[in-house]
Amino acid sequence: MLEVRGQKSKRWGASFGDWVLDQRGSTLTQFVLVLPIFLVLLYGSFAVWKVALAKQSLASGTYQAARYLSVEGRYLDYTGEWEYAARVIIVHELENNSLLRPLPQPAISFEPFSKPKCPEEECVNDPWQCLDRALFTVRAEITLPWPVRIPFLDPETITLVEKRTSYIECEPIFGPTSTPEPEPAPTLPPAP
Repeated sequence: MLEVRGQKSKRWGASFGDWVLDQRGSTLTQFVLVLPIFLVLLYGSFAVWKVALAKQSLASGTYQAARYLSVEGRYLDYTGEWEYAARVIIVHELENNSLLRPLPQPAISFEPFSKPKCPEEECVNDPWQCLDRALFTVRAEITLPWPVRIPFLDPETITLVEKRTSYIECEPIFGPTSTPEPEPAPTLPPAP
């Protein structure tokens, strides 16, 4: 066969090496090989992202409930009003997460089992020894309303637990700090 101006003639009986070196269709082949891996990673990332958002909503609600009870808890009944206040705050935060549908109802508990108390006057000398009387922990638990499906793993039902420890804010034991008296401004001598 003849070569015309550096080009090989085309023939049906091309060697196997010519076929291997041919680059036509390589982009499509690479796309077909990479696409399933990319889709599996994308789907798995979305499943993990949904769980992370649910955990963040629960953590935020538990923090806000502990903060509210820290300030207002000494005025509330420990047996019923504490749980009601915490439930309202946590459920409101969970409702803001649009991926949590149907909305899970949190199981809420407190530690210790008796109402925290403000430190007494005996703690004026060392208030840190009495701080443990004012400590409490809010514990919230939800079970996600859907099974988490990550490719190549069995679907799992996940339960999220969040704890937040705080203390009852009472009147200051030491009393307010006195405000320093301002010094009088110096007077300038009269101009001559």
